[in-house]
Amino acid sequence: MESGKLREAVALFNEQKFFECHEVLEVLWRVEKGKDKRFYQGILQFAVALEHHKRGNAGGFFKVLQDARQSLEGYPTPYQGIKLQKLRDDLEGWWDYAIGRSKTTPGFPHIEFTQGIILG
Repeated sequence: MESGKLREAVALFNEQKFFECHEVLEVLWRVEKGKDKRFYQGILQFAVALEHHKRGNAGGFFKVLQDARQSLEGYPTPYQGIKLQKLRDDLEGWWDYAIGRSKTTPGFPHIEFTQGIILG
């Protein structure tokens, strides 16, 4: 795993540059062969879902958000230095909005690292 690329992707995500985040994570996802592949894919999918939301593509938003939920299941928290439970909680807030359980649009999430480090 390349921590510099993950940090770059997280910075882009936190700046709400979701398309650009997707581009960086796609590089990591394509070369990863191990357990991190689905982890990268989950964050990538969450970024893509939020980009769909920003562009008003409700169908794409719903489908890719659903995929992100599945991809991020089963990982311990923290994972790769990311406070993964917080990210999953943020994703669930968006899911509640997507399925109509919440009428209030959630704020855009912010990925946080534990102690400023990436494990791996």
